[in-house]
Amino acid sequence: MAKRTVRWTVVAALVPWLGGWLAGAPEKTHTPPAYCQPCLFYGGDFDAWGTGADALINDDDSSINGRVYVPFTVPKQQKWQVTGIFVDLIDGGGGTVVPARVRWEIREGVSAGHAGTLVASGRASSSFGGNVNCAPIDVFCFALVMKGIKVSLPSGRYWLAVVPQCKKASCDGQLYSLLDVEDHPPENRFGPLEPWNDSFFTSTSFSKPFFEPTWGASGICGGSGFCDRFSAGVIGSKARGAE
Repeated sequence: MAKRTVRWTVVAALVPWLGGWLAGAPEKTHTPPAYCQPCLFYGGDFDAWGTGADALINDDDSSINGRVYVPFTVPKQQKWQVTGIFVDLIDGGGGTVVPARVRWEIREGVSAGHAGTLVASGRASSSFGGNVNCAPIDVFCFALVMKGIKVSLPSGRYWLAVVPQCKKASCDGQLYSLLDVEDHPPENRFGPLEPWNDSFFTSTSFSKPFFEPTWGASGICGGSGFCDRFSAGVIGSKARGAE
């Protein structure tokens, strides 16, 4: 299966809006969403009008699976106490079923073809963070939030994945996909800027890509200017005494 199919399968509804109109766009704000509280990092809002507006499968149901790993940076001389992580999703299946469970991971040392080192992971309850603005596209977009973890991260670069798990027949084929961020600067992004062109995709579906880059002409999204950053975030606080 061609790499582009992974993307177009889930974002066909976006096609009329790809390319966008950026002339005269207002200056981007930097206010994190309400579900990122207390917020350490947020990659930024999806913008359907932006050049390269897109999404990528981030789903684990009975017929298909795929995980997007989103990079984030804990600045030098800081230590983060992570209590939650989240993703902004589009429901490509046309329903409004919000899975109650997620599979989550935090990794370090990830690169093309390499899973790096697993720092923390688990399966946990998730919650509906609220609707996410995907206008003018008539689709259901929402934040899926996972809280209740305790992970201590020293300075460095990490990758997070929050994947909805929906094994019931009512969710089969929902095709949840992670919304991307292509604006410069990303609107409402918060904390350290999400690293550019450093996200990865892995799946046992399709042609079974293993930690394949999402960006660039040879990336899983199949074209330059797509899937460079994603709408995801980290909840928690700086460790006591961190600068």
